[in-house]
Order: sequence, then structure tokens, then C-alpha cells
Amino acid sequence: MLIDWFTVIAQFLNFLLLVWLLKRFLYKPIMNGVDQRERHIAEQLENAKNQIVVAEGLNKDYTDQLENFNQEREALMTEAIQEAARTKQQLLESTKKELAALDLKQKASLKDQENSYQNILVRRAQAEIFQIAKKTLMDLSSENIENHMFKVFLQRLSALSQEEREKLAYTLADSHYKVVFKSSYDLEESQKNAVTEQLTELASHRVTTVFVLQSDLINGFQLMTGDFKLSWNIEEYLMALYKESLPSSKAAIHVKPEVSK
Repeated sequence: MLIDWFTVIAQFLNFLLLVWLLKRFLYKPIMNGVDQRERHIAEQLENAKNQIVVAEGLNKDYTDQLENFNQEREALMTEAIQEAARTKQQLLESTKKELAALDLKQKASLKDQENSYQNILVRRAQAEIFQIAKKTLMDLSSENIENHMFKVFLQRLSALSQEEREKLAYTLADSHYKVVFKSSYDLEESQKNAVTEQLTELASHRVTTVFVLQSDLINGFQLMTGDFKLSWNIEEYLMALYKESLPSSKAAIHVKPEVSK
């Protein structure tokens, strides 16, 4: 069989031309499209990776913030609980103190009322006992008991010890001090003069005496000048008797006739 080289060459050239045409107009555009698609997919993948990184970063930030929030919340809750406990303790202590103060105040008020009632009863008893004693003594003696008590007071004043006399004289020598003579009844002029004369004798100079009526002495007398005091009255003896009639733990008042210096 004879080979037609012209035909072979022509077909080969046609094939080459077809290959070139296919490469030029079909394969190359397809490859360009594939490359472009790959690049687009690669860009999308890169964007997706970037978004994943950003999302992971946001997720980490959110997790950190959430953890910080939880820690702060726990710290605030702990502080609030501790503050509530402290406030509760303070309120309890304050309430206890207020209740204790109120209890003491109520006890003091009750004690004051008790003492007040007791003093009223004691003074009433003193007055009644004195009236009974006075009536009895007046029935047994022709001399008025008040005059007799006044004489006893003058005797006590004249019977002062040397030390007491010196202190009284020293006080009377100071012009800043005045002599106050309290009595449970109005003294007669002769009695006032007797007091002034005896004080003048003790002071070695004229003494001005202020006489004051003080009925709560319960028939008695009290001489005061500076820090010197001399008392003589029935109340002192009655109070001593009252103290002796009570247990020692409840004896609230005990006054006995004495010279206060």
C-alpha cells in the first residue's frame, strides 16, 4: 500500500493546528478559569481562616471577660456577705448595748422610785415618831422639848474640841464665809442672840449670823460656815435607828450627829 505523504503531512498539520486552536481558544481559557476559581477558593479559605482566627480571639476575649466577671461577681458576693455579717454583728452589738442601757436605765428609774418612796415613807415615819416622842416627852416634862434641844445644841457648840475650835475660828476669821444657822422652827430673838454671842466668843470678833427656817430638819439645828458644819436634830437619830433596823447590805443612809470638818 502506498503512503500518501502529502496527505499524512496535511493531516499532521491539521492536527497541530487543531491542537493549537484547542489550546488557544479552549484549554487556556479553561485553565485560566480553573486558576481563577482556585485563587477565589484560596482567598475564601484564607478569609475563612482569618475569620476563624478572629472568632477564636473573640471567643478567648469573651471567655476571659466571662471568667473575670465570674471572679468579680464571686468577690463582690463574698464582700457583700462579709459586709452583711459585719453589719449584722454591729446591729446585734448595738442592740445589746441599747437593751443593756435601757435595762440599766429602767433599773435606775425603779431604784430611784423605790428610794423616793422609801424616803417619803421614812420621813413620814420620822415625823410621826417624832410627834409621838415629842408628845410623850412634853407629857413627862414641863419644859418645851424644842427649847431643850436648842440648849443641847449650844452645849455641843461650847463643847467643841480645841482643834475644832481653832478650825471654826479660822473659818470665821475669813470674811468670805458667812455663818448660816438653820432651824426647824422660828427661833426667838433671845435664842438667835445666844447663837451669835457664842460664835462671837469663839471667833473673838463680832459674827453676823444668817438664820434660815428649814422645817425638813425635823426639830433640829444645823450650823454651817465654809467647810465647817455642826448638826443636831432628831432626823439623825431616826436615820441611825432606821439603818440599824435594815440588813447591812440594804442600809442606804446613815447619818450620826458629828462635827463635819
